[in-house]
Amino acid sequence: MDKGDLNEKKVDEFLDKVFTEVAQLFPFVYIHMGGDETARNYWEKSGAVKELIKYAPSMYDPSIKAGKDSSGKLWVDLETEIEGLALHYSFDNSFPDHFYPRYTTSIPVPKDASAMKVISYRNDKPIGRMITIPVTELQRRADRKRNQQGCEFKL
Repeated sequence: MDKGDLNEKKVDEFLDKVFTEVAQLFPFVYIHMGGDETARNYWEKSGAVKELIKYAPSMYDPSIKAGKDSSGKLWVDLETEIEGLALHYSFDNSFPDHFYPRYTTSIPVPKDASAMKVISYRNDKPIGRMITIPVTELQRRADRKRNQQGCEFKL
C-alpha cells in the first residue's frame, strides 16, 4: 500500500479519524489543516486518485514574481505547482481567456499597463481564478526583491 493512496481503505479510515478528532477540538466552520508545504502534485501521478481529488480553485493560481533588469525594465515570471496548466494573461484590462497570449517565458510589462490579469486553463477550459495584480504591486515586489538580494532580474 502506498502511504498516500487515497483509494486505500486504511488511508480513508485514518483521515476520517484525524478530521473527526480535530473537528471536535476546534468546532469552527473552517479548520486549516496545513499541507501548503507539501508537494501538491504528488497525487497527480495516480489516475485513480486524480478522479477523487477536487482542488480548491486557489491551487491553480500562479505564483507571480516580478523583477527589473539592468535598465530598470519591469518583468514578470509566472509558475504553477500543478503540471499541465496553461497560463493566459493580459495587460490591457481585458479578461484573458485561452485565445490570449500563453505564458511561456518572462514577460516584459508594457509602460502603459495599469494591471496584469492571469488565469489558468487546462484543456482549453478555465480551471483557476482570474487574478488581477496592479502594476504598482509588481513594481513594489521587484523593488523589494532587488533590495533584499542586491541583484537585478536576469533573463
